[in-house]
Amino acid sequence: MIRILHIVLFVLLFPVQLPVHAAQSSSTPSPYKSLEPPFIVNLNDGKRMRFLQVKLQALVDKEPLSAPALELHMPAVRHEILMLLSRQDLDTLQTLEGKEALLKDITQSVRDSLTRLSGKPGVDQVLMTGFIIQ
Repeated sequence: MIRILHIVLFVLLFPVQLPVHAAQSSSTPSPYKSLEPPFIVNLNDGKRMRFLQVKLQALVDKEPLSAPALELHMPAVRHEILMLLSRQDLDTLQTLEGKEALLKDITQSVRDSLTRLSGKPGVDQVLMTGFIIQ
């Protein structure tokens, strides 16, 4: 009885994690590309300087050259996003509708930049994975 209690306590205190097979093969690259590092811009709310930090992920389309094109043109893409973020109004960003509109504008900006630089939009969508106003 004591031996069973020891085994139960050991299993509860030191759980074993069994490997879980991912649905997609490890040779298949992720369709998501992190736009790292996070974007940080100054916002002026009329009273004092505020900061906006945004973390973004791009959902790259299925074209084989889209991910390399995004990587190659990342400085230009980041520049466009930073300029777009710098023009934002603090009051608008504090609403859900404002965040959704911003994300739509960022996606369009990335697609426009990649189309101009590589001939194809390359990105289906940009997702926001972090958003902080201080």
